[in-house]
Amino acid sequence: MSGGGSAFHNVTPGKSSKVVACELLKKDTTVVDVDNNVLNAVNVRDVLPVDLIDDELTVMVGQTVLGKLIFDNQDLFIQCIKTGTFYVAVVLSKENGICKVRVQAQSL
Repeated sequence: MSGGGSAFHNVTPGKSSKVVACELLKKDTTVVDVDNNVLNAVNVRDVLPVDLIDDELTVMVGQTVLGKLIFDNQDLFIQCIKTGTFYVAVVLSKENGICKVRVQAQSL
């Protein structure tokens, strides 16, 4: 299920308007505060839901928290989640307790 047309508008006076379509946002990043017991159950290419918990982007495995996402433009993702876009974290790699993911809108 996709967020269906949600967009975040950022207009600065005197500059050209910039519209970011929520469904097009993507970010490769590393999961922080990883629970290694949960990480053991995760495989490369797994698609995990991203939830907003206490205004923090959180990667879930079932009902359990894998870890958090922190990156430079996360406020755009948070705004999009609040307006109905669903994001997933695709596991790119996991090694020595480090889990790298690609955050992107959930596709149908």
